[in-house]
Amino acid sequence: MYLISAYTHGTKRNALSIASYAVKEVQIGILGKYLYQKKKI
Repeated sequence: MYLISAYTHGTKRNALSIASYAVKEVQIGILGKYLYQKKKI
């Protein structure tokens, strides 16, 4: 029982970190696109 709860807790934390990483990647991508368009003008 403890092992299962520990596993689910670990996967939940892992999913959270993956989600936050994805959000950061999206923000960086948007920022890069914005700066690129600004440079073109």
